Amino acid sequence: MKRICLIAFTALFFLFPTVSSFASKSSLTPADDSLLEQRGVRLWPASKPGDNARRVKVFVYIPKSAENIAYNKQNPEKISLKCPAIIIFPGGSYCYLGINVEGHDIAKFMRSNGVAAFVLRYRTGMYGNHYPNAYEDYKFTVDYIKAGVRSGKWNIDTTKIGVIGFSAGGHLAGCAALENNPLYRPAFAGMIYPVVSMNKPWSHKKSRRNFLHGSGYLCNWITKRDKKMMDMYSLEDHVYPGMAPVFIMQCKDDKTVNVQNSATFIEKLKQANVPGCEWHVFETGGHGFGLNPGAGSDAAEWSKMFIKWLEKLWRR
Repeated sequence: MKRICLIAFTALFFLFPTVSSFASKSSLTPADDSLLEQRGVRLWPASKPGDNARRVKVFVYIPKSAENIAYNKQNPEKISLKCPAIIIFPGGSYCYLGINVEGHDIAKFMRSNGVAAFVLRYRTGMYGNHYPNAYEDYKFTVDYIKAGVRSGKWNIDTTKIGVIGFSAGGHLAGCAALENNPLYRPAFAGMIYPVVSMNKPWSHKKSRRNFLHGSGYLCNWITKRDKKMMDMYSLEDHVYPGMAPVFIMQCKDDKTVNVQNSATFIEKLKQANVPGCEWHVFETGGHGFGLNPGAGSDAAEWSKMFIKWLEKLWRR
């Protein structure tokens, strides 16, 4: 028994520096792990205990056309055009994440259509996070993708990195579409049954509470700071002609997020003449269905419409 314990201790002693040095490396270095889509990769460098940045992960789904460039150079017949990429924001009221239906399923669909997909497990209210944590995670994901392209890991066109988000994730995608810094403004943004407004009667209150404060906030009154943030992040009030083109989809029978969110945003996009936008408001489908609305829904083809919209954008 003593001999077994000694062997175990010795193994741990020599392995520990390896584990520590791996954790201390910059997480912007794209991993060589072939299981990135199952295990994901942590975006932020090792952090102190209790810092929820350690929970942030991106799960990577790469089409064959975007695989390692060095390999393709050795095999000229494998060389293909650079592919676009999309960062996926699952929904969950800025509290939790529906990462399977609105994350991994979407990524597999995108990859099957030749788009490199990156599912982002961003910080949410469930763990005490609030704005700007999720948006910082988005920007770091953009940096991570571009680092992978620079290193020759992925054959991705960095001028075609877009986003798509669902419900509260749709609000995050809309925030990105309105970004003024061209380094982080996406090439396109999909907003699927999105939260849009923060200061209107039809605002989704749970998303707003988590966005402003994180979960567990029990106060019912709105502070001056809250009011300022609500005005700043009611996306329909900040539409401008140079923003990213957006694709919006929502259903009239959505009982979770009022369809007025999309209707108001669409009206503002029309008024500003934002080029390249497309929107679809269906009669039935509900909320939170990802790729698959209920039987009989007229929203069933939305994902194919989204791919056709992307193809039109790329031909412009």
